[in-house]
Amino acid sequence: MPRQGNIKEIKQINFWSGMVNDPHSILASGIYYTENLKVGDGKSLKQVVNNQSENACGYNVNNYVTKVIISGGTLYALGQNNATDKDTTIWTKSCTLTGMWGTMAVSTISNTTFRAGDSLFASINNVLFMDGGTDYIAKYTIAGNTMNGTWKAMTGGLKGGTIWQGRIYGWDVNNYIYEIDPVADTLTQKILIPAEQTPVQIVPFGNLLAIICTSSVTVSKAYLWDGVANTTFTEILNIGYGDVSGGGILEGILYAIINSGNARTLKIKKYAGGLDFSTAFTYSARPDRAKIYAYIKGASKVKSREGFIYFIITGTKPDGTYASYYEYAIARYGRNEPVNPMTFSIYKTLDFTSARGINGQTNNNDFEILENILGTYEQDEKNIISFINSDTNKTTEFISSINDFSGQSGIIETFKFNGDDNSKEKRLMGVSAFYSSLSSTGQVVMKYRKDEETSWTQIFSDSTDNALSYQANCIEGTWAVLPTFKEIQLRFEIKGGTEFTGYKIKYEELPSQGY
Repeated sequence: MPRQGNIKEIKQINFWSGMVNDPHSILASGIYYTENLKVGDGKSLKQVVNNQSENACGYNVNNYVTKVIISGGTLYALGQNNATDKDTTIWTKSCTLTGMWGTMAVSTISNTTFRAGDSLFASINNVLFMDGGTDYIAKYTIAGNTMNGTWKAMTGGLKGGTIWQGRIYGWDVNNYIYEIDPVADTLTQKILIPAEQTPVQIVPFGNLLAIICTSSVTVSKAYLWDGVANTTFTEILNIGYGDVSGGGILEGILYAIINSGNARTLKIKKYAGGLDFSTAFTYSARPDRAKIYAYIKGASKVKSREGFIYFIITGTKPDGTYASYYEYAIARYGRNEPVNPMTFSIYKTLDFTSARGINGQTNNNDFEILENILGTYEQDEKNIISFINSDTNKTTEFISSINDFSGQSGIIETFKFNGDDNSKEKRLMGVSAFYSSLSSTGQVVMKYRKDEETSWTQIFSDSTDNALSYQANCIEGTWAVLPTFKEIQLRFEIKGGTEFTGYKIKYEELPSQGY
């Protein structure tokens, strides 16, 4: 009579732990990779809405854009008019997911050259302040449709555009922080940041401003400043060694995004007292088999929205489709409720790469999360408009669709399970997937990849209306037996706004032929 192997079960019905770093595990805790999903609602993974086609709404790729803001229900984007004369220009459209981009009557500052980079762009009291192109700060008054392209002289322009206590703050090429008072109509030089640091973002932090900096010669730092003193800082904080892309506030705590020097890891660091940031989360780059190494980097400033911080990242991902460049996505970190743990997810992939390559000016990218802009019904997901600077003179735009989940699947990839011993053969006996009731367009596809295989094999696909789960003990369609393996990884692809609540596999350890 044959010996009975050791039967084991792996089950996961809680995804609050989010993504973790190690691709191997014996525990059903956490997941190795996800995309186009939000983590944390009901301990589940839920698909987010897709993007419209690139350059939707009549946007021209030659109109290089570095900043986008919302003011009075209208979207404003700062860029250039074309790739030829590159005059500094404001582009505008209604704050909806339809309609064409256009320009206001006097929105182009003639005889200027738009400076690519982290240009000043801020809206306060229906007045826009921006980098004017040729050593000036410009001011545009929305109500009168008037542009003052030479409002204040500023050699090299001003960067940033943070609004705090009714004033705007930015920095110049010499590391001076400047204050714009829109009521007094003044520009005032304030405090100097040390030369070894480069400001990347100014973040309102209660009664202080946090000036987030990066450095290639020493530890990157953040400077806490009261907005008044011109020679001293309240505190000087060490973020760490690496390339800092930005910072933001989450639940009253100051966070910074920093990449390792070799771009293999991205760390979310937080300041909770003392003189140093501590590591809150580390995301190791996921290797794309088409490339020789894994890569990850922050590619925009940080924006805070309703319990989460968001930022654009660029890098490799499992089974990426681009062989020469690095893909862009929007990442988010945070939680819906204080009782939930903090989670990290690839919130929305943009399915796009930039011709800038690895070390292009990634931090110039921008995005805006559009609140419930339709106003006709409660909308579960926020729509996002994103701008990726694809090369020196061009920008590619993305706007998320209206409750459309059909184009970009939500992807879930588990650990590589090896039963704590990848020398032993195991036999997969059965699989199950659980989800909230599928909509008429909902779908769940389950796949596996074993040992050193590079491609995925489908086990089943379920698109049954109102279905809650699916079980299989063979390969659907061919009736082939489930595989034997030493280690195995699972992949779930979900569509139609599906909310994925769990999975289960049962396997048997086969008797050893030796010892």
